[in-house]
Amino acid sequence: MKIRKSLYEFFVNNGWSSVHIIHPGAVISPYAIIGNGVLIDACCLIIPNPFIGNNVVINTGSQVNHGNYIADHVYISSRVFLLSGVSIGENILLDDGVIVTLGKKL
Repeated sequence: MKIRKSLYEFFVNNGWSSVHIIHPGAVISPYAIIGNGVLIDACCLIIPNPFIGNNVVINTGSQVNHGNYIADHVYISSRVFLLSGVSIGENILLDDGVIVTLGKKL
């Protein structure tokens, strides 16, 4: 995760624009706050009021519920479920199938 962060910061600091890559099969609330350079893959569900930082990957079939905070440079693998009020710190990798329960901080 630290290498992804370094590469992202290198490119941004050298004038490159980051883009979102959002699969058309993802369902994203218009009330989600999404940073720069975010990838949201197929079959993801992002429901109201999460904050998703910069350079975040949310992989296939994952769910981000309301009131969640995801810091910069986080990688969320396939079929991860973040229940309400979860806070994920910078440079965290969540592996396939992880369920983070209500109000947890990582």
